This record gives sequence, structure tokens and C-alpha cells, in this order.
Amino acid sequence: MYSALLTLVVAGPLLGPGYLLLRDAVSTPRSYLTDSALGLGDAAPRAVPQDALLAALSTVVDGGLIVKAILLAALWAAGYGAAVLSRELLRAPTAAQLVAVTVAIWNPFVAERLLQGHWSLLTGYAALPWTALAAHRLRQRIGGKDGVRQRSGEQRITGRGAGQGNAAVRSGHDSTGQGSRCRESPGPQDDSGRGYRDWAVLAGCFAAAGLTPTGALLAGLVGLTVAGRRNLPGVLALLIAASAPWLVATIASGAGTETSDPAGIAAFAARAEPGLGTLGSLTGLGGIWNADAVPWSRTTPLAMVGTAILLVLVALGVRTVAGGFIRRRTTTGSASTADSAPASVGARPEATPAPDETDADRTDSRPQADPVSDETDAGATDLRPAATDSDRPPSDLSTLTPAPAAGSTPLTSAGARPQAAPGPDETDTDFRPAATDGDRPPSARSTPTPDPIAARTGRRLLILAAAAVLLPALGATPWGMDVLEWLVVEVPGAGLLRDTQKYVALAMPAYTLCAAAGCVVLAQRFGATTPGLDSGPDPATPKPDSASVAVHRPSTTGPALIAVAALFIAALILPLVDLAWGVGGEMRAVRYPAAWQEAAARVDGPGDVAVLPGGMFRKFPYSGSAPVLDPAPRMLPNDVLQTGELPVRGRTVSGEGARARRAEQLMLEGGSPTELATLGVGWVLVEHRTPGPMGESEMTLAQLDPVLRTPDLSLYRVPGTIAERSSAHRPLVIGAHMLWAALLLAPLLAFVPTLRRPDRNR
Repeated sequence: MYSALLTLVVAGPLLGPGYLLLRDAVSTPRSYLTDSALGLGDAAPRAVPQDALLAALSTVVDGGLIVKAILLAALWAAGYGAAVLSRELLRAPTAAQLVAVTVAIWNPFVAERLLQGHWSLLTGYAALPWTALAAHRLRQRIGGKDGVRQRSGEQRITGRGAGQGNAAVRSGHDSTGQGSRCRESPGPQDDSGRGYRDWAVLAGCFAAAGLTPTGALLAGLVGLTVAGRRNLPGVLALLIAASAPWLVATIASGAGTETSDPAGIAAFAARAEPGLGTLGSLTGLGGIWNADAVPWSRTTPLAMVGTAILLVLVALGVRTVAGGFIRRRTTTGSASTADSAPASVGARPEATPAPDETDADRTDSRPQADPVSDETDAGATDLRPAATDSDRPPSDLSTLTPAPAAGSTPLTSAGARPQAAPGPDETDTDFRPAATDGDRPPSARSTPTPDPIAARTGRRLLILAAAAVLLPALGATPWGMDVLEWLVVEVPGAGLLRDTQKYVALAMPAYTLCAAAGCVVLAQRFGATTPGLDSGPDPATPKPDSASVAVHRPSTTGPALIAVAALFIAALILPLVDLAWGVGGEMRAVRYPAAWQEAAARVDGPGDVAVLPGGMFRKFPYSGSAPVLDPAPRMLPNDVLQTGELPVRGRTVSGEGARARRAEQLMLEGGSPTELATLGVGWVLVEHRTPGPMGESEMTLAQLDPVLRTPDLSLYRVPGTIAERSSAHRPLVIGAHMLWAALLLAPLLAFVPTLRRPDRNR
């Protein structure tokens, strides 16, 4: 709900009627499956499969509604994914999860990309925490790189620590034959289980992120970083399949195999914001190349304040994220706040006993096994919290405690061991289901140990975040730009890397984890000095019999934690308050004149469409003050020629549309219709009420056949025989798009079978 609330606060203006038309964002009532929409045009397939998806869906649903729905879903998914990731990797309490949601949605990257119109890039951004989670689960299933977790039959044997020989063996079944809720390691890959569901979820994440080529690269980097070496072949295969639309289109058309203009490197380099420099701007998730596509607050000292706050929050939780868990402490009679205790991977810290505590008193206070996600019999990961014995009816508890083996120490009715400590040669073996802190008296509750795989995932995400900040910063230096210029000139397709600030999105998963952990760390520090929030009862207080002690579960919403979380959320929102309501009202829905629909209906013959005035950007009275991409390519049923030239920072970055440049130059010079027909141009659209070069085009227009004339648009037909330029690769590219669509729907496999079979663990 909180993620949905923030989404509505940010994108609320889009809920009204109309269409998103802001800089690079162009939504239209209806799109068409042209060669350009499939990536087979003259330009590189930068909007593939985005345009094909809109063309397919807008035949049944208004295209403007589709874009709005995708954007709203992306913002919501980014926040909710951050919450789920922090819960899975850190066991973060709810208040800390809200902080993670805020970091994921309310940050300069989201604000700047919304203003730039990169709604489909935000879809890839939203997929990053889900991709990290899916890859982490795959890594859990094989037990990690070093085989940290192993399964043997229905039991698990876990060592208590380095140099200690005691072990705990816990059964995973009750007397009814159904799986108990005790936590069990995933162990090695189990092909008979539901491992395919984890792969299906990862495939869906790649496909959702792959709405644009850049999004596919972002998700691919996260997946390859987290999944582990044994999963790399499968992850790479899924990434290639999810990228098939633009990869196949690039090979088939040859447009993307051309080198790019090196002038684009300096034009699209990350930009320094006030008082921060380039590196500071990037660490604060800002620094987009377009100085006009930033919120007002990022042009003031508030940019420095907001960045400092974000970095402090992240720094507080770095050690915990690297350790892979959040430790919780509870007190007698009341729940305590949570705190973080970083630990080396695999180390199992012993609970500290009270001064007067004997070995017998703390028999059950040894650390428990690594907390991992619950599994059904088939092995699928379940995000629901594990049930404890306190959740079961009393009649069920007796069935979970088998009779002690010969020679072992019998258990009392309360589950505690007798006062006699085990001998030096005895194995401290316990066949009871794994106890949780909610099952023990408050004085004997243990500290969870870190999950080694979660710790490794956290460290890898931290390293990826550091690279996502440092490499774009280096790319903005003179020698870094020299390297990138060499790449785009010598390596075809390297132009995809020129907007380096996009890749700072890779820092988001680690930032959200660190902020959630930092919230708990700070709450514990305040809670440690607050009455009622200490780590245990007063040692001087006599210990009651454990059977008569009321069992309290660890709290996830202590007063200190709630206060710190509220403080963190306010500190994140206030310096960037103008992100609210469409980034200060700049992002809103607009209405197209009716002439656009009429022009689309009149284009009923062969030939591509050339447009006037020259250039790719427009400033219509109904679109606001910011320049917008020409909507004609997505509005008309025929291919619209575009030069691909981008005016950036006072310079022009050339594109791949060589035929479009020739047609535009021909019209500006007053060329003949025959020459236009030779280039495959069958129509000319003149867009009035927008500035731009017209040259001597009146001479050319006078020789054409007028079809439509309105105050907003005029449409002309080019007489004569038009050179056909239909692509023979359409079936192949459409097949690649169908493969992508299948991957997008693949996560349904993870849920449909579950709905048909009741959960055995309930």
C-alpha cells in the first residue's frame, strides 16, 4: 500500500484523460506494427520491443492507457520489489521496508528520467530488485559457490561454529507425514522440485526489463552478478532470449551495426550538480546529461542536502548488508526493537549469557541454523514468515517431539534440558524441530546467524553499486571520454553506452538494502538507552521456571524503530519534495488535435512519410514548453523517416537515418517529387504551429497532391511510382518478439500450479 501511495503522489497527474507527451515520452491513441516499430527501420532499434508491444496492444486498448498503466506499475514494482528484497535478504522489519520503498521511488534518478520521458527505462529500473531476488533464490537452490548448504534426506546437520564439534540434527516432518514449518536449507539443485519456477520468474524479470535494450543490459548485469557461477549459462541464455527482438532486428536491418557519432559521448556524459561535482551527483543517483530535465530542487543547495542524507542512510547499513542479516533482540514481557550485527560469513556468534546464568539455564540459547526461506516439499521458496510452535494448537506440539534416542538426554515437558551439562564426549544432538525465538523464554532467546548466501548477495550488490557510480564518473573525465569515443567509433553498437548516467540505476538495489539496514541499526542504538529496550532481563531478577514464562514474539515495530523510519522517510522526501505530483506538474496528460486521427486515416497507400519542419523535436502549444519527440512515427500507419539527429548542449549528434536526411534536405532545397519517390517517400506531412526549418519546401509542396489541410496538419501525396522498401525479415523479427512475449508471461508458471494445490505448510 505504501508503494502504491508514493506512486500516486508522483504520477497522479497522469490519472486524468489524455496522453503522455514529454520529451522522449510519446504515447498515442493507436500505434502500428511498422518496420520501424519492429526495429527494421533505418535507425538503430532503441525502442524495441517497446513500440511493437504498444502497436499490438493498442488495437484493443487505448495506447495512452497502456503507457500510463506500465509507468504506474513500474513505479509501484520498484518500491515493492525493494521491500521484498530487504525482507528476503535481511529479514528487515516492516518499518525498515518502508524506508527501502522510499529510496527506490523517491530519488533523483526517478525524477530526472520521468522528466526526460524515459518511462520504459523505468520499467527496467523497477525490475532490478526482482531480478536480484530471483537470482538470489537460484543461488540458494544450489547452496552457493562453495556448497555452503547441503541436504541429506529429510535432515540437516549444521555446525555450531569454527572449531566446535557440536551439531544439531532436526527432522523436517511431523507425525502426520506433512512437512513442518522448521526452516530447511534449499540444498543442491533439485530437478524434481519447483526450480523451474525460479527460472521462470527470472525470465519474466529479464523480459520486463528488456522493454528497451538498456533495460535488458541493466537486469542482465544484476542477474549475472548475483546468480553464481553454476547458474551463469542459464542466466546468459535467458538474457539473450529476452533481448532477441532488438538483437535480431539489429542483425537483420544492419542499422545497429554502424558506428556512432563520437560527439555523443561528451553530449551525454554525466553532469555535475550544484556543490556536488560529477561523482557526488552520481552517488546521489542524479547527474543526468540534460540540465533541463531536472527538478527545481536539484538546481539548488537542496541537491547537496539530499545527497548527504541519502549517503548517510546508506553508510549506516553497509556493514549489515555485507553480513547478510539483521539481528533482533527481545525483552521479557515486551518486544524490542531490531538491531544489526554484522558478522563474517559463516561465523555463528554465541548468545551472551547473563552473569548468573548456568550452562543448564542457557541450554537452548545457542545460535540456530542459517535463516533461509521456507520451502514446500517441491522446494519452492515462500516469502511468508515461518510458523512457529506458538502458532500451533497444543495438540500438535506433542507430535513434533520424538522420543529421545538411546543414550541421549531426555527433554522436559517445557522443552528445556535438565540441569546436568553434557559430558565432553557427548554429541549435543537435538531431534526437535528447529526452535525460534518466539518459542523460548525471553531470557533464553538466541541471535540468528547470518545467511552466507544472503551475505554474498549483499556484497555483490554493493560492489555492483560502487561500479555503477564510479564508472560513469570516470566516463565523464577527459580520458574516460576519449576511451568511450574510441569505442563508439570502432565498435558497432557501442553507442548504447553513451548515456552513462543510466547505469547508475544499478546502485538502487544495494541502496535500498543499506537504507533499510541503517534504519534498524540507528533504531537499536536509540533503543539500547531506552527503558524496556535492553537486550534481556535484569540479571538480578530471579529466573522463573521456563514453563511458566509467557512467550513473546520479536517485534518488528518498536517505538524507536518507527520513529527512526519516519525520520528517514521525511529526510528522503523533503529535499526532493518537487518530485510530487508529476515532478512539479511538468509531467501531465495532454490532448492531441483531431487532425492527427484524420491524417492517420488518410494515409492509405504505399510509401514512407517525410515530415516538415526539419528535425525530430517539436514544440506544440498543447505539449508545454519542453521539446517533444515528433509523434508522427507512432501516430501514422506507414513508416515515418527520421534523421536521428539530436540537439544536445548546443551541438548536434548525428543519427543513423541517412535516407531521412537525404529526403529532408531534398525538401528544404525545393526538390522534385520524382526524387522523393525514388527514395521511397509516398507522403509528406507538414506539422503547423511548431518551430523548425522549412527552407524552400513550398516549391516541393506545390508539386504534390494535397490530401488534408487543417490549422494543425497538412498531408500531401507524392505522385508517381513509389519505390517499395518492405523488409523481408519481418517474420523472423516477429518471431523474436513472440519469444520475448512468452518470457514476459513465464512467471505465471510460478503461481498457477500453486493456486491449484493447497499449501501443505498451512
